[in-house]
Amino acid sequence: MFAVVHFTSSDDDSVQLVPSSWLDKTRTQCRWPSGPKANQIAASLIKSCSLPQDNWPYLPCSFKKSFFDYQTGRRTEKKIAEDSNLSSSDPDVGAGRLRKRSRIGLDNVSAFPFEDYLQFLKSLVRSKTLMLEQVVKRVTEHDNYNFIRDRKIIKGGAVGIKNGFARKYNLSKFSVDLRKGDNCFVLSNDRIVLVDKIKVCSDHRVTVVVKVLCRTDISRYPTRSSKLNIFKCGASVSDRIEFNILDLRQKCVMLLFRNDINSFLCIPMLENYEN
Repeated sequence: MFAVVHFTSSDDDSVQLVPSSWLDKTRTQCRWPSGPKANQIAASLIKSCSLPQDNWPYLPCSFKKSFFDYQTGRRTEKKIAEDSNLSSSDPDVGAGRLRKRSRIGLDNVSAFPFEDYLQFLKSLVRSKTLMLEQVVKRVTEHDNYNFIRDRKIIKGGAVGIKNGFARKYNLSKFSVDLRKGDNCFVLSNDRIVLVDKIKVCSDHRVTVVVKVLCRTDISRYPTRSSKLNIFKCGASVSDRIEFNILDLRQKCVMLLFRNDINSFLCIPMLENYEN
């Protein structure tokens, strides 16, 4: 006879079909082999419904359902694992037994278009404390340097000019757009603004009319969100102000804050790309 269980220990969150004899009388603990080849050993013993060894440790679990047939149990195991959004790291052991969890390094994260950028981020970390803050500070310094070095307007960058105002303007590092949700920027003085108009002057200068937003921390523990350049933004703190378009330093992502239509999260992008 077989049983489907959900392992609930702090380092394991998986669903597995096991022989019923592996469970204790309360069905709240399940024996499982230990050692580097534990999963392979378990795979061969589960299918033959073998008895567990006395030296196997008990692991906490939650009993789901029992079965007489192995194949029926496997199908149910897979369905429960999928419904619980659980997955297996070992195809030989049903749908669920996971390896011990480990800390995820930057090498295992694929959050950027180019994997080479991960090596750049790793090079910014100098110590094992406050690593994320180190990355944010170094990236900001890097962007500030490039901002000063690359201050230039692309020829013909204006899009949709009408009566001296453009709908969009392409800079060397990012595009300035008027669309809501795509018009949030950090100025060179660290203010957060919403671009309202793009003005193309007759002397080839390009300026932007912006609203400066108020900003606050969204969290102070375990660290202030402002140290990561993440803010909660709300109503503007001033009337519309005009700046040179080159004062726009970094583009931001705007996210709705807890379904509050009057405030949003502002997260500066680590890397900007031309649109």
